[in-house]
Amino acid sequence: MAFFDAELLPQAVVLFMAGFLLLLQVMIGFVKNRLRHRALKGVKMFGGCRQVFPQMGAMGRIGVLCKVESMADVQAFEELVQYLSGTGQLPGTSDRAQLSGMVVEGKKCFRDNAARDSFVAFCKGAGFEFLPKGATDWKGVPDPEYMKVLSDKEFDLLVSLNPSEDFTLEYLAMACPSHFTTGVHPDGPVPYSLVLEPGEGSLTFKEYVGRLMEYLQNMQQ
Repeated sequence: MAFFDAELLPQAVVLFMAGFLLLLQVMIGFVKNRLRHRALKGVKMFGGCRQVFPQMGAMGRIGVLCKVESMADVQAFEELVQYLSGTGQLPGTSDRAQLSGMVVEGKKCFRDNAARDSFVAFCKGAGFEFLPKGATDWKGVPDPEYMKVLSDKEFDLLVSLNPSEDFTLEYLAMACPSHFTTGVHPDGPVPYSLVLEPGEGSLTFKEYVGRLMEYLQNMQQ
């Protein structure tokens, strides 16, 4: 008497392996999230800076954090930098406002090395650090060498452009010394000073920052 059908055995093995891999993926995700929360707990929030509402006419140091996932993001970031760097285009800020921050590389952003090298050069020329995709550990925590570069700065306003949850950006936003830190995504563990919803439809980085600046300016009138 046969206890199993030989023809069904391969299918059963495939189903078992699929179930096992799914369970393994869930377990790894659970462990990763626990370790991520632990990593955030070990960070000195906002670099120890006291959180104060920014005075628009007195902001001299503006920081931006973002992640580029596509060439459209690359173009949007370049437009944002030009917008923020343009004389008189940023309402209410100091004429000598310094712009800097960090750009995180997405997994499949660049089609070729030439496009990547060109964007890295643009970031450095604009005063931004470029965090390559291999410069984080398996949890998404940035290499301490890159963190040191940001920890030496202190921003009057730090804008984290993370329309979807991204641990690396959240870690950077929590760790960077900043007197006022804003974010787009409201569900992450970082207690931002201010969270604004981007509204219906997608906004470019420049459009979101423009809306943020209008809001901050209106709050002081």
